[in-house]
Amino acid sequence: MSAYTTPIDAMFETQRSAIKQSQQATKQAIEFQRNANRMGLSGLKSTESAQRQSVELLESGAQGYLSAVEAMTPGAQADTGQLRRQTDELFGQLKTSHADVFETLTEEAERGVRSYDELAAEYLDAMDEQLEALLDAHADVQSQVLEATEGYEERSSEFQERFEEAMDEGMERAEEFQDRLEEQFETQVEQTEQFQEQLEAQAEQFQAQLDEQARELQA
Repeated sequence: MSAYTTPIDAMFETQRSAIKQSQQATKQAIEFQRNANRMGLSGLKSTESAQRQSVELLESGAQGYLSAVEAMTPGAQADTGQLRRQTDELFGQLKTSHADVFETLTEEAERGVRSYDELAAEYLDAMDEQLEALLDAHADVQSQVLEATEGYEERSSEFQERFEEAMDEGMERAEEFQDRLEEQFETQVEQTEQFQEQLEAQAEQFQAQLDEQARELQA
């Protein structure tokens, strides 16, 4: 390898590494978001379990209070019977409502996770295909530039000007690929940010519904 072709090879290798690093960074960002989605879904299920236990604890406390009144007050059972039935009915409705709300929230969250996974998979497939084509074209340009460089190097100095023109042309084509790489990376970043915004919007909606359910439980 000559003194002319060595820096050209290094330049193309640097560009190729940048393309692959961009691809890997995008995949890692999407995988991170996938994990965040699943953590959010898991957190929603944990919240549902904790709130259900709180409702059951309140029910147990109410029933315990009525039992204590009956034990300490002779004849109170006749008076507390209706109250106990009303308490059972109230907590039954509350638990049913609570289960329905969280079932809806969980279904929506799971649907959101599936939708993101499908979109992410389609995007990654398209990105891999585009970058593979870009790398193939990049390798072709490298071969052409090196071939032209080696051919001109073997000739006498009278072809120096033509050699420099070929070098300039090769550099211009390499810069064009660099521009395409930067544009592709910016597009990937924008699409990743859009995925993030969609997730945040879903999370805000879920949180608002959880807050509303919490207020209903407190009421």
